[in-house]
Amino acid sequence: MLAASSLGLLTLIACAQPPKISVTPECSSGSDDDYYLPLTLFATSHDDGGRARRTYSADLRSASEPPLSCGPTPFDEAYRLIEAHAFSRPWIVRVSASARGYQLLGVTLTGPFDGPLEVGRRQNKTVSLAEWKQLQTALAQADFWFSPPHRRPTLPHMDGMSWMLEGRRGSEYHAILREPGQESAFDHLADLVLETAGLRQASKF
Repeated sequence: MLAASSLGLLTLIACAQPPKISVTPECSSGSDDDYYLPLTLFATSHDDGGRARRTYSADLRSASEPPLSCGPTPFDEAYRLIEAHAFSRPWIVRVSASARGYQLLGVTLTGPFDGPLEVGRRQNKTVSLAEWKQLQTALAQADFWFSPPHRRPTLPHMDGMSWMLEGRRGSEYHAILREPGQESAFDHLADLVLETAGLRQASKF
């Protein structure tokens, strides 16, 4: 009986954890829907997730960012945050580790709400080992690698602010969508990334 109960518990735990996505060895065409984000990444029983996928993919394409979910990469590990607002243009921050050390790229997009976006500002900076360790701690506290891709909104947000965080570690890839107030650990993680990029105050507009 105990063995059966333990087996049932392990089954429940396994089912509760989202399946990890393996990095696709080769990327599709840059104009394809799945160039940046896998087609089924944000799909649910009542929504194929296409709107979110296309919106964030368009931001990454405007910033000329490389895909993290496919193909070779110069990074050993990388995380990319997009903060989007209904009434302002998005910020994109990528933090990565490689043989060259720890690097951060920050991009702000600009342009009309009904037209194409372009890069308004791009900045690069070196991240210290202490800052990288802070990021790793925040990722662990938010349980990033085992969090479901999205959660049902809990509170209305007048500015429509939302985040997408991607991660690539070796051959593993994961991405999640969140809104402020859904998870305090993820709120802290997003704030930490923006603060490290020097964009924390700008993100509040």
